[in-house]
Amino acid sequence: MQKKFILITIVLGLSVVLALSSPDAHQARSADVRDFPNLDSIIEANMVYGHLPGVQACAIKDGEVIWQGAYGYARLSDSMEVTDTTIFNIASISKTVTSVALMQLWEHGYFNLDDDINEHLSFEVHNPWYPTDSITPRMLLTHTSSIWDRWTILDTLISLGDSTLTLREFCEQYLCLGGTWYSMMNFGNYLPSTHYGYSNIGLTLVGHLVEAVSNSPDGYFVQHCEDSIFTPLGMNRTCWLMCDVDTNQMAMSYYTTGSPSPVGYISTPIYPAASLKTTAVELANFLSAFQNYGQLGTVTILDSTTVEDITTIQYPSVTTERGLGWWFITFDGRELWGHHGGPLMGHTCEMWFCRADNSGAIVLSNGDYGAYSRNATMAITDALLDYALEYGINELKIQTPKLDFITCAPNPFTTTTEVTYIIPMETHVRITVHNAAGQRVVTLVDTRQTAGTYSISWDGKRLPNGVYICRMETDNCPETQKILLIR
Repeated sequence: MQKKFILITIVLGLSVVLALSSPDAHQARSADVRDFPNLDSIIEANMVYGHLPGVQACAIKDGEVIWQGAYGYARLSDSMEVTDTTIFNIASISKTVTSVALMQLWEHGYFNLDDDINEHLSFEVHNPWYPTDSITPRMLLTHTSSIWDRWTILDTLISLGDSTLTLREFCEQYLCLGGTWYSMMNFGNYLPSTHYGYSNIGLTLVGHLVEAVSNSPDGYFVQHCEDSIFTPLGMNRTCWLMCDVDTNQMAMSYYTTGSPSPVGYISTPIYPAASLKTTAVELANFLSAFQNYGQLGTVTILDSTTVEDITTIQYPSVTTERGLGWWFITFDGRELWGHHGGPLMGHTCEMWFCRADNSGAIVLSNGDYGAYSRNATMAITDALLDYALEYGINELKIQTPKLDFITCAPNPFTTTTEVTYIIPMETHVRITVHNAAGQRVVTLVDTRQTAGTYSISWDGKRLPNGVYICRMETDNCPETQKILLIR
């Protein structure tokens, strides 16, 4: 297959090479040719760019995890490394699980999506600007309910350990006249369903609706997810509450502007919208089941028609990005369903699947450096989806030897890196180095060689910082290795 050496890692640009940071250059990659550099290099380069102390990642193809990896540190204070079993807070990806929990009850006829939510709640919720107009579950799930997040209040409710408030208590005190945190500023001055406004409070109320529509006691939301999603899918380390997680196995979250600053093992009363704790591989079970129209092996968590409903844009005249709790984006030519997580409170995460390619990707990290972290995790996501498309075999079970192989070490490097390559038979070898614009900066080898292992040093000290592609062409096929020059 012809391959194209254009950087997967640069989504909106690398700070170390601002001159090469145009997102348009990344989007220019044609759809019919794909370059696939080494995943380790992509992930490690983006960890540097995004200030991510640790990362878990996995690629999914046809409902199976075909690749997984763990990088960096879960906790910097004692150099605890990330492993495949390290637990991460996945931030707003939590909303997809909360939405599935409510839609499971919808399947069983507990409510209709266009019911007035007050038909099910033990308290009344009205937009004070439009007090006679209904707010519905459909609006909550699509962020069109007109309920707003007031972070001057929410920030004061963050605590170590679990919140002492039940979902009912918090929602009532925030959304009802006379409540402790009630204000007209908690609502948008527009008719519900007519405008889009991202709402963590709205999805927190979805979590409480799981309890309300089923006439269950406070706390049932947690139990429902355990019984109907986590246990059936083998997500044994996944949980909502801090009291249910071993923090010795959990990644510490960090604000990474300047030197990393630990956030602590905190919680918030809006946990159905922002605080699920899991691993990449366990979350892959959930994504695979959803991607496979609600089924993983013999386990069914949703009917296929419900998955279709969830991944249908509900209010196209208002927003073209929202199904029922799931987010739709077009990224690098792919149509994706899933969700971002953060950057928020020390973590940045991604979970997306491409229906056309039957592929998926999950990236969990414990760093929060704003847009840099988001760009980095999306670049890694893009690389994982590329990998799933090109190498749709299970590398955890099958190791397919390459005919030719090239690697560079150290990587990243400050001045000089050693280029090592293997050729299994006599062939003409041409090794070149290219910059992010695809321009050749040096030719290292251009000769015919017999089978064997070879090494050659490349000195890049006269070149600007950035990411480069080392490309080897033989009679078999081209191979590439991404390398990061940074001082």
